[in-house]
Amino acid sequence: MFYAYILNNGGKGIVDSWDKCEAIVKGQSSAKYKKFKTIEEATEFISNNGSVEKQIVTLNKNAIYFDAGTGRGRGVEVRITRSNGTSLLSYIKENKSFMEILNKHNWFINEFDNIELGTNYTNNFGELLGCYIALIIANQVNCKTIYGDSDLVIKYWSKGNCKSDDDLTKKLSNTVTKIRNNFNGSINHISGDINPADLGFHK
Repeated sequence: MFYAYILNNGGKGIVDSWDKCEAIVKGQSSAKYKKFKTIEEATEFISNNGSVEKQIVTLNKNAIYFDAGTGRGRGVEVRITRSNGTSLLSYIKENKSFMEILNKHNWFINEFDNIELGTNYTNNFGELLGCYIALIIANQVNCKTIYGDSDLVIKYWSKGNCKSDDDLTKKLSNTVTKIRNNFNGSINHISGDINPADLGFHK
């Protein structure tokens, strides 16, 4: 991924990680920044002074969408929504076993109806947790289609191929893999630009 940024003072550039971009734009309230798959797209964003053409797409209204992000500055947040961006966490708030998991790790549902993990977790872990929650809700509401924008989670971690050194990440990967193997549906990739659950906080 490539992250393009345009600062308040006119400074601009492209970096190859969110951590680098975050360090540059932090505290710049009017900064514009966005992630792209190709450097050509990132360059076009800068050339157009932060303007991009919006894709006209029709989202699957029956699908569930998940994402994780750190842009609010309070650590990793996880969001699960329908195609209109409405949070679906209401389906698991009454799930006693899941709420026990939240309490065990000091995670909580914040004022934005997202699950807030704090600063001790990676964004990739948040994406994996998002996939886990999406699967739980999908099974509960009989949804057959899930979308997320993390190739790492969709292609590898949710299929048992997790090379992380973190024990909690590996344990969650194993759990998600088991649930996915029994899931009578599909988990697909969607661009972060059009993901209704997007938590990239792009300007």
